[in-house]
Amino acid sequence: MDLSPLPQADPAGTDVLPLIASLRLLGRRLLATWRRQQCEPSAFSPLATAMLSEAMPALVAPPEQWVRALAAEARLARQSLTSRFGEPPVTVVARGNLRIEVYFWLSPATALHDHVFSGAFGVAHGSSLQERYAFASDDPNHQPVRLGTLRRTAAELLSAGEVREIAGPDRCLHRVAHLEVPTVSVCVRTRHDVGAPAQYTYFVPGLAAQTDEHFSPEARRRIELVRMLMHTQGQAAEATAGSLVAAAPDLEAFYMLWRLFEAGVGVDRLFALLPDRPWALPLLPAFFERLQEIAAWTDPAGRRTLAEQRVAELTAASCYT
Repeated sequence: MDLSPLPQADPAGTDVLPLIASLRLLGRRLLATWRRQQCEPSAFSPLATAMLSEAMPALVAPPEQWVRALAAEARLARQSLTSRFGEPPVTVVARGNLRIEVYFWLSPATALHDHVFSGAFGVAHGSSLQERYAFASDDPNHQPVRLGTLRRTAAELLSAGEVREIAGPDRCLHRVAHLEVPTVSVCVRTRHDVGAPAQYTYFVPGLAAQTDEHFSPEARRRIELVRMLMHTQGQAAEATAGSLVAAAPDLEAFYMLWRLFEAGVGVDRLFALLPDRPWALPLLPAFFERLQEIAAWTDPAGRRTLAEQRVAELTAASCYT
């Protein structure tokens, strides 16, 4: 692959420009190479993986160095202010369908999710556990809330400098646990793959819901109003909240209940709000598993041991199948 040497990051942190310069140079080279392949969609993720792997030695740096580099930029690329992926996410390159972003992670465990884009990600600081899954469902692919079964297929520990492919819709369903806080990752991706279905968040043992990224302002306010009502007491408040959940479309009703569960509303009160939908009864066990997964990663001293156990469990299971 035609790659001349990239600028190297200064370990002492006195010169932060090579970090941003490396990402912009990577973007120019990637676009030029992809265009020579007529921007063939299937070519992007292998290309992004190879070129990000070449660039990663220049991008491994502590979070303080990344923050100085990004803060020194007089003008960044257009930012997505509604994205919940990253704490925060920072877009460095936005050209056509190409995005190069830097993600900072303060929460150790990300949700189990798929992607509507292709590309690659690399660990720039810290280390992470990546677990891959497969989801099987008889529900239509575009149904907002789907029931099915989840199966864990792979688990691996990633160290700073390592890169993994994001191979587009239905081929990269994973969750990542970050063992150091903050962890920093770099993602080279398409903005959105043509024909990709909606993005889903998954809940063990087998529930999938489209993300709430594209909710209207009115839907977001209704979700917030139900949450407000359930922080009060009284039959009138609960009856009103229940009627709003019952009248809401599937996805909006799902997020009304999930936000209430996140806020600590009691199970008995939530059970009274469950609508008459096929996905309603499996909802609470799935929510409990998600909170248990978050809690499992809260102890900094135990994260690496837990990650190693997850990898060992899957390795042992594969010996008997």
